[in-house]
Amino acid sequence: MNQAINRLKNCTVRLSHDGGKSHDGTGFFVAPNLIITCAHVCHKFGSYQAYAWWNNTNYPVKIIKCSDDVEQYDLALLELEDKEIKHPYLLLEEKVNIGDNLYSYGYPGNQSNGDVGTYEVIGFDGNQLLKFKQGLVKEGQSGSPLFNLNTNKVCGLIVISLDTKQDIGGRGIPVSVIYDYFPELKQLKTVKENPFIPVREPIKNYQKLFGREGIIEKIFDILNSGGSVALVGKTKTGKTSILKAVQQLARDNLNKQRKVIYLDLGHIFEDHDFYFALCDEIGISIKNNQPPTGYFFFREMKKHRVLLLLDGIAQMTWEGFTEPLRRQIRSLANSVDPPLRLVIAANKSLTQLFADSGQNSPFEGICQELRLTPWNETIIREFIKLRLSQTNIQFSEEEIKSIINESQGNPQKVMQLCYECYQLKC
Repeated sequence: MNQAINRLKNCTVRLSHDGGKSHDGTGFFVAPNLIITCAHVCHKFGSYQAYAWWNNTNYPVKIIKCSDDVEQYDLALLELEDKEIKHPYLLLEEKVNIGDNLYSYGYPGNQSNGDVGTYEVIGFDGNQLLKFKQGLVKEGQSGSPLFNLNTNKVCGLIVISLDTKQDIGGRGIPVSVIYDYFPELKQLKTVKENPFIPVREPIKNYQKLFGREGIIEKIFDILNSGGSVALVGKTKTGKTSILKAVQQLARDNLNKQRKVIYLDLGHIFEDHDFYFALCDEIGISIKNNQPPTGYFFFREMKKHRVLLLLDGIAQMTWEGFTEPLRRQIRSLANSVDPPLRLVIAANKSLTQLFADSGQNSPFEGICQELRLTPWNETIIREFIKLRLSQTNIQFSEEEIKSIINESQGNPQKVMQLCYECYQLKC
């Protein structure tokens, strides 16, 4: 709830004229560059330039639409003259019921730094205005947003008080009336889809991969230098997504072109499966469901140049990845301009992974190990900033630090925590 209240304050502005010296009332952002307030507040501007005080700065505003009949519609819509200003805005909700508790933040004349108020809805009067039970509405609060604590949305704005000196109640314009006068606001898509929707499957489009440009560049540097790569990182850190990116980028980044083949070893259970899958992908003839092995496989492979991306190798231990097959892969990858170049994804070093075989890693001296490290603080902050740039939501410094600490740099955890934080603000 504190996050919602802080957001309410961050979306509220103090309206004034005469060089920002005269305090006229309150308004709040309802869409990019748009501020809603009361018409009688705008009438005070006269011929002076109007200003909205927000984020410790006075910004010039112009009137887009303002009612002349405040008895029917005491509403006005203002626009920031500087369209490049990035700011949050509040979501409107027509739903409001008798007994709902409301919270407001505005700028009374004697509280230039802002003040709060709480109200209980007791019904609607004959002019379709919200009537409050108790809760003093002070002069200068006209145009303040009314935040419904039951829905976590703004259900209206303050317009008048029965008596600004006694704690006997007040009035508010409900969102339904706002939409009657500003139907364009109802048409605006003010709620954007959460940009942090967690993705459980690997990222298939390299353009959506974030923070891994450096390691992808290193992979191609090693491949173009005549080596192969062992990409080592913890589970759910994006190894498969990087393999997919290498697969898409190989055509433009390999000095010598190779046919790129991705194999998920989680679907392979024995040597026969491996030979069958590889031959099938390369286009090597398979007769009677029996792929070539041994020398025949070696002979066929020498006719090709392949970049083999092996995923899920942790599942191919001693029983599922026999010594003869390991030796054959090694021989195919261990020569000048060999038939095979390898990029192998694993959750631990290959020496550790195959320690149970009693032999050294079959890829020792073949694959250069690259460690896939967690996102650092800079990358996490850049990621959050990028994803929020097309929304009206902002994360506080406290929230960002919490995401950094709790995720420990795991990209999937960062995404999940950001998703949860964003949902609380909608």
